[in-house]
Amino acid sequence: WLARELGEDFGSYGTLVYLIGLLTIPATCGLNQSLTPYVAAKNFKDSMEDSSGAVLYGLVVSEFFSFLVILAAIPIKIFFYPEIDNQAFTLALLTVPLISLLQNCRAILQGMDFPLHASLIETLVLPSGILLVLTASYFLFDLKINLRLAFAASLISSFVTCIIIILLLVQKFPMARIKWYSEIGELRHVFHKSLPFCIGQSVFAINSRVPLLILAASASEIEGGAYY
Repeated sequence: WLARELGEDFGSYGTLVYLIGLLTIPATCGLNQSLTPYVAAKNFKDSMEDSSGAVLYGLVVSEFFSFLVILAAIPIKIFFYPEIDNQAFTLALLTVPLISLLQNCRAILQGMDFPLHASLIETLVLPSGILLVLTASYFLFDLKINLRLAFAASLISSFVTCIIIILLLVQKFPMARIKWYSEIGELRHVFHKSLPFCIGQSVFAINSRVPLLILAASASEIEGGAYY
C-alpha cells in the first residue's frame, strides 16, 4: 500500500530507512547490546543502584552522539542525495535520537527481567503507530500519502513509543533510587563493554545497507525502490 501511494518516492523512502538504520548504530554507541548483560549482572548482584547514574549518563552521551550523527548526515544529503525532499530528510534524521533512546532503554529493561514488554514495544507499538497515523491521515483527513507524511508518522510514532518505554523504565526503577554521583570509571566501563558491539554492528550494516545507499546515490529512485 505504501509503495503504491508513494510511487517513485518509494525509492527515496527506502534510502532514508536504510540511512536511518545505518546512522542509528553510532548513535546508540553499542549500548543497545551491551546494557542488557551489564544491567543483568548488576541487578543479580543487587548493585544496580550503585551503577544507575553511570547507565543514565551513558544514555545522555548516546543522545549527544545522536545529534552529532545528524550534523554529519547533512553533507551526505547535500553531496549524495540532493534529489530527496529536504523536509522529509529532516524528519527522517529527527527519528535517529528517538530510535537510539528507544533501543537503549529497551536494553535496560531486558536486563531488569522485563523482556516481554520491552520487545513488544519496539516490534509492535512502533510500526503499528506508523501505520495508524498513515491510515488516519489517508481515510479520516483525506491527505495524500507522500514522503514527508510517511516520516512525520514515523517521528510521531517513535516519540510516543519512547514515552511509553521511559514510563515503564521509571516504574521499574524509580528516579529516587538513582545515584547520580556514580564514578566516571563506571561510565568508562559501560562504554568499554559496548565498543565491540558497536564495531560488530557497523561491519554488518556496511555489508547489508551500504550497497543500497550506493545504488540510490548513483541510480534512479525507481531502481532504488525496486532493490528495496
